[in-house]
Amino acid sequence: EAPSVTIDPIVPGDGENTTLTGTVNNPEADVTVNVGGEDYPVKINPEPNEDGTYDWTVEVPTNQLPPAGEDVVNGILKLTPFTLQMAK
Repeated sequence: EAPSVTIDPIVPGDGENTTLTGTVNNPEADVTVNVGGEDYPVKINPEPNEDGTYDWTVEVPTNQLPPAGEDVVNGILKLTPFTLQMAK
C-alpha cells in the first residue's frame, strides 16, 4: 500500500527559511519536498500521533516558494508511489 501524505497549508515566513509540515502514515516513507528545483528530505517524527500518522517537517528557502495564494502543492512532494491529501 502506498503511503498517504498530507501537507499543511503553506504560509511563507518572513525569514530566510520557511518550515513546511504535514503527516505521513508510514514513518519509514521516503518523503522529499522539491522547492525551486532542489530536493529537501523531510524529517519524520518517530512518535505516532493519536490517529496513527506521523508528523514531518522540512526547512526550505522562503525565496524559492511561490507567492502566497499560488498553487504551491503541485509538484512539491515527491514520494513514489503516494497519495496526497491537503490538511484542513
